[in-house]
Amino acid sequence: MLRIRRYIYIFAILNTFVICAFAQQKGHVDYELTSEAVVSSGDYTPYMLTVNRHDVLSSRANTGYLSAGIMGSYQFNDLWNISGGLKGIASVHSNHKVYLQELYLHATYRKMYLEIGAREKSSPVLNDLLTSGDFICSGNAKPIPTIHVATEGFVTLPFFHDWLQVYADFGYGRLLDDDWLEGRFTDYHKTHYGSFYTSDVVFHHKELFFKTNPTKLFYGTIGMHHSVMFGGIKTSYESGQLQVSDAKATFKDLFRVLFPRSNGNKSKRGDGFVYGNYVGAWYLDFGYNHSDINSFRFYLEKPFEDGSGIAFRNGLDGIWGGEYNSHRSYSILKGLVVEYIQTTNQSGPIHWAPADFDSSISNKVPSEATGADNYYNNFFYNGYSHYGKSIGSALLKEPYYNEDKFLNYTDNRIHAWHLGVNGDISKEFGYLAKVSYREGYGTYFVPLRTRNHSFDSLFQIQWNRGNWHCSTGIAITQGNIYGNTYGFDVKITYHGKIL
Repeated sequence: MLRIRRYIYIFAILNTFVICAFAQQKGHVDYELTSEAVVSSGDYTPYMLTVNRHDVLSSRANTGYLSAGIMGSYQFNDLWNISGGLKGIASVHSNHKVYLQELYLHATYRKMYLEIGAREKSSPVLNDLLTSGDFICSGNAKPIPTIHVATEGFVTLPFFHDWLQVYADFGYGRLLDDDWLEGRFTDYHKTHYGSFYTSDVVFHHKELFFKTNPTKLFYGTIGMHHSVMFGGIKTSYESGQLQVSDAKATFKDLFRVLFPRSNGNKSKRGDGFVYGNYVGAWYLDFGYNHSDINSFRFYLEKPFEDGSGIAFRNGLDGIWGGEYNSHRSYSILKGLVVEYIQTTNQSGPIHWAPADFDSSISNKVPSEATGADNYYNNFFYNGYSHYGKSIGSALLKEPYYNEDKFLNYTDNRIHAWHLGVNGDISKEFGYLAKVSYREGYGTYFVPLRTRNHSFDSLFQIQWNRGNWHCSTGIAITQGNIYGNTYGFDVKITYHGKIL
């Protein structure tokens, strides 16, 4: 980890020089300063103030931060553009005191780009401001340093008469939370058995979506996104002895994880077990433009962990949503999102795959039952998270909130309802309101005796004038997941220009 941090600091210095050097010739350099503080009554910051914000605001109670960012862009010609940015944060009452939140270089050619580094990324298909969160990459956790190639948003394909657009993203990254995982594991195994942590984990992510022309009366989108955690060194206690399983990623593994394959006993399990922790989702939406100023759409994001989910054997599991948008310059109701989220089916409660075991065992029960998908969990990798915060939907109780410091998801079977609304009060003032209610039943392997529940809400007033952007809000959390807490939040941002 020390070597990785050294490289990060060197990259930060070089990135700053590149931004300023290019922008002095033909481009621009901007900066942004932000201060935010929260006063809350419980043990945690209310859920709605932290969710889907790239883990900028700590989940600890009574917290705050100062951030400073610099962003630059240089246009070589009509085809080539280079840009970059970095943002540092200093926090109080947080797991991270001073750190780099963003650090990236971004080179664009026509409608494609190559990017290296960590950047806060938004969903290409969901409304980040109003949704409960994308099931695969929600912008809830800290950015993962990656190198990836992608399209600049949805790009119109040739030969289809402006009828079809595509969005694609493909890349590899590295999780940076090794020290955090080790600390939680050390605390957990002092009083519990059966825990583990996996360090040196590599991350692969790909997305592919096709959309018909969104300016037409009717339009639709279809596609999928898919992530894999692979490689790594697993450390665990078995029979009182410290055990280490080395499955560090090799160059060949970069290709092996493109599609689920047998692990070849690399992670010390039978050949039938797939190498890596795979999480994916199908996506489908249908939209209607009522006029130039109003649009509606309905969408479904259908998760999968293995073949049973890919084949839609997981019942109604998914994010079922509806969205309204007003395209007026001023509107009391600017946007509205309603979602129902279910993850209770998981292809049934039983998993038995004969290929996972040798013939002496599998021949006794040759039939197959590919259930108990156990969303976000894996036998070799910790829960699908970064620093304990969900990379996907935060409605599934995140490992960060496990009081015993267990590193996997303990409540991934839920029903939830979510509503998000925003709009304008005047030319300078706006509002944002969100509310969610969820019920959780544990996992198929460890069901809860008493169901978890949480009611979470936020009401926020926003003020924008020139380079100043301010907001203040009240958030409430009630239930037995985070406890009962109330929070008051104030945020001030100033955006300026250097060159």
